Amino acid sequence: MTKKERPFVEPKYAVGDRVIHKSNPFNGHCRERHGFITEIIYKKNTRGARFPWFEIKFDTSERTELFMASRIAPEKSN
Repeated sequence: MTKKERPFVEPKYAVGDRVIHKSNPFNGHCRERHGFITEIIYKKNTRGARFPWFEIKFDTSERTELFMASRIAPEKSN
C-alpha cells in the first residue's frame, strides 16, 4: 500500500499582509504586536497534513518570528 501525499491547506494570509500577534489571554496581560508577513512555511503534523506557518517581521523588532495561523489576526486599518 502506498502512502498518499496530503494536500496543502490554503493559507489565510499572503506575504506582505499586515497582521497583529494575539497574545495568550490566560497569562494575565494582553500584548498586541503589529507587523507584516515575510514568508509562508509549511510544516507537517504527526498525521502528515501540512499547515502554513507565517514568518512575521514586527515593527518593534529587528528579527522575524514564526507563528501558526491561529495566533495572528489581520490588522484593522483606520
